[in-house]
This record gives sequence, structure tokens and C-alpha cells, in this order.
Amino acid sequence: MNFQIQDECIYWHLVGMVTDTVSSGTYLDHYGILKTNISAQVDPETYTIRPDADWWTFQKKFNTLSKNRKKLLEEYPPGLYVQDFGENIGVHFYGLDDQGIMVNGYPDTAGFSNAIGLGFQEDHSHGFCQTYAIMHILGIDIGLESRDSKDDDRHEVYMRNGHKALDFLKDFTRDHPWGWENSEEFEDQLPEINCEYDKDEMKSLLKALVNKEKPKKKGKKTKKDKTIYLTDIVQVIVNNSDHFENWFK
Repeated sequence: MNFQIQDECIYWHLVGMVTDTVSSGTYLDHYGILKTNISAQVDPETYTIRPDADWWTFQKKFNTLSKNRKKLLEEYPPGLYVQDFGENIGVHFYGLDDQGIMVNGYPDTAGFSNAIGLGFQEDHSHGFCQTYAIMHILGIDIGLESRDSKDDDRHEVYMRNGHKALDFLKDFTRDHPWGWENSEEFEDQLPEINCEYDKDEMKSLLKALVNKEKPKKKGKKTKKDKTIYLTDIVQVIVNNSDHFENWFK
């Protein structure tokens, strides 16, 4: 899929669509990956997690059980554990593997015992925390780099990790297919982002995605497949990496 995106706002809508989809409960449930949302409500005045938030109860119990891996995994099976900060604020994804180790895409362990701060993404950055967590719980190693490099190289390390995350998502969404029945359904589900995209360019992109050559069933006449496939969206993102690199500037 070799469509060239001119409008950077379209690019970020596509990235948001991909990360929102692969981390959605519907998608993950379909492919047998556990996702658990835990409230971490933020105080609107101090912008810190409220002391009565469910997140602290979860973390305290997790740390207590981490001394016994069997009991820990009975209570908290491997999967994605989502720190939900509340409406219009966002979420952060952690991954728990089958060894009872909790991982964070950021460099720190975020208060968990028996945990690893992977250091694959910059502190407080948005982006691929869900992707790094999925990769970890599936045991997939594609050579991501930690921040243990020289300070002046750190920015480049995070950017390279982002490109590798996209390559992973390209393969992952091909092997775990997903799609929207038509361009109208796709556009209706685009995430809210603080920019207005070029309607004509988006229309051209969706037309190209719908008209992409689909496999034909031998000896059978089939209706035109208007499905927009998730893996094709990832391919468009990968093919327009100049916009991706602007994200890291």
C-alpha cells in the first residue's frame, strides 16, 4: 500500500486508530489476550492519582503476592494491566508475563516489586506502551533498545524503537487480522485528535484502501470487498515514516 500522505494530521489519526484498535478489549479478547482496566483517578487540582484509587489497592496486593509466583498468577493471570486515569486524561499499559514479572515501557518499575522498567520509551511519552506490553507477554523479542545509551543518543534510541514497534504491528495485525466493513465505518471510529484533517485527502486514502487488490476465490464470483484492513493501515504508516520522525522532534 504505497499511498503518500501529505497531511500530517491524517497520519496521527491513523496511528491513533491502530494503537486504539490493538489495545481494545474487543480485539484482544478475540485473540485470547487478557486486558484488565484498573481505575487510577487523577485529582484535577494536583494532577496526581487519588489516594483512594483502585490502582493503589491493586499494586499493594500485587506486591504482597509477588513473593509467591503461583498465588500471584492465580490472582492476576498474564496479560495487559491498564492504569486508567479517567475520561479525557488517558491510560498507561503494563504487561504481566507468565513468570509473574510486570513490565513498564518506561525506564522505572512504577512502584511494582518483581518488575522491570524496560526503558523502551521516553518518560511520560505517548505512543506504544500497549505495543511493548503485548510484545513482552507474547515473548516476542525484536531487538528493542533500552535507554542505557549515551544521553545524546537517547532520542535516536527511542525513535528506532518506535520504528521497530511499527514493524511488529505490521506483522502482528497481518497474523491477527481486523477490519472495518467500509470507509464510512472506519472514518466514524477515528480517534479524537486536536487537529482537523484534510477531508479530500482522507477520502482518497480510503478509496485507495478499498480498491486495494484482494485475494480472489477461484471459480467464484464475489462481491467487491470494501473492507479496510488494519494491517494495510499499518503499512501506510510505515511507508510514510517522515511524518513518524516528526513526532520525535
